[in-house]
Amino acid sequence: MPRNPWQEIQIAQQRREAHRENAARNASLYVMFETRGSGQLIMDEPVMFELPFFEEPSIAHGHALVDMPQGEFYELPRSVSGGVHRWEQNERGFYLGAYLYFYVDVGLISGVFPGSAPAADLVINHYFTFTEVAYKTMGNQVNDALRMDDSVSPLIPPIVP
Repeated sequence: MPRNPWQEIQIAQQRREAHRENAARNASLYVMFETRGSGQLIMDEPVMFELPFFEEPSIAHGHALVDMPQGEFYELPRSVSGGVHRWEQNERGFYLGAYLYFYVDVGLISGVFPGSAPAADLVINHYFTFTEVAYKTMGNQVNDALRMDDSVSPLIPPIVP
């Protein structure tokens, strides 16, 4: 039995919605950087994401001490922080990357006690998690197959500079 035009429209809408649902998913991307010593570091180059995010992603930052100083006295960091000071976006507003910053405050013990470990010996790994709805990378075969079906309009991937 042939379908009427109303059924054809509904089927086309369902296919379009299924394609869009499949193209975008909640995603979490992970980045790790190592810093040595104390002070402030602002990245000149962005960390580029593997997937473009639709909106500004939420950020989680944590850190772990890798190498403890080998002196008789040492002090754990008083403050360790990291974050994003600027986003890399394209003309469509997708979030493609992040410019990161780091701050490590070790304290003054290395300047006070003889034989204490210098702050430069402290190695810290910084872990970032970026989470948001992202555009899933899909091969050209998917969009090519959808173009063959006149009732479905393919989702156009974001423009990457």
